[in-house]
Amino acid sequence: MAADNTTQLIQRFQFQRVLNQGKFKRLETHPRVKCVYLLGTIHDADTNVPVDAVLKMEKTPFSEHGLGQVLHERLSQVQLVDRNDAYHWLTGWLTTVSNPTQSEPVGTVAPDVKMELIWPATRLHIAKYSFQPREMFQETPDLYQSRVLPYIQSIPTSRLQWVYNILEGVSEQDKVLYRAKEPSGAGFVILPDSKWDRITMENLYLLVLCEQRDIRSLRDLDQRHLPLLSNIQQTIAQVVQREYPTVRPEELRTFIHYQPSYYHFHIHVAHVRYEAAGVMAGQAHLLSTVIDNIKNIRSDYYRVCTLDYTVARNTPFYQQVLSQEES
Repeated sequence: MAADNTTQLIQRFQFQRVLNQGKFKRLETHPRVKCVYLLGTIHDADTNVPVDAVLKMEKTPFSEHGLGQVLHERLSQVQLVDRNDAYHWLTGWLTTVSNPTQSEPVGTVAPDVKMELIWPATRLHIAKYSFQPREMFQETPDLYQSRVLPYIQSIPTSRLQWVYNILEGVSEQDKVLYRAKEPSGAGFVILPDSKWDRITMENLYLLVLCEQRDIRSLRDLDQRHLPLLSNIQQTIAQVVQREYPTVRPEELRTFIHYQPSYYHFHIHVAHVRYEAAGVMAGQAHLLSTVIDNIKNIRSDYYRVCTLDYTVARNTPFYQQVLSQEES
């Protein structure tokens, strides 16, 4: 899809309702309070049928000279940053801050808004970005085998196409910071996560995608994967030091999500000052702790342990896996 076509999608977005806004106590420091998730539709140009779309809008940091100005909530222009499968990332300009009709052209003035458009949006996308009540759940090894694993195996691989696009060199190659190719297939790619603006170092967020497709989650890890995990751990520090020299290794938090949002093994790297639900207990498992548990406690630790995590009630995972436990 051409860049101009993607920007036209924004103009055709028909707002329906707000899915979610950041609601945190430390509003002045939390990086997600600038975000709002909107549900709407965009008519398919071929069929003229409205198709669901999820639009994430995020305020970028204000420039010092614009802090005293009143912002109007109308976009004057948008530009495509990147796209991969159904995901589009854009920046936009607000009328009174950096209107392209004023003296300074777009490209010389910092954008006011960062946006992410998901179109076509599935019911999974809509559920993921909607505000949902959450609760803690305790997953035993038996429950994993009887209910969770069958659910994971039922998910079509087509939902991972955006991951495969990156690993196969089809999409987002200009963002790749490091690519490790291993004859054994134990390679990986490091790149900035789409949630990071690649400017604000205290919000640094990187993603490590592993090439092996048989590792779906934390549960699959054992002693065979220690060389891969250790290699990733060492490489992350080297890549960050090279690409972002102002960030010290001690300022990095490297972790694995369980449950993950998608079942292709990946690792998150965030600045210690980055605060979000995904870096807290109930989902994040530190990479160093994972390595230590496998190396020093038990080689198949994550296959035999009980894992506690938070679950949103309105997700397919909860409805198909955990609701059966309540009946």
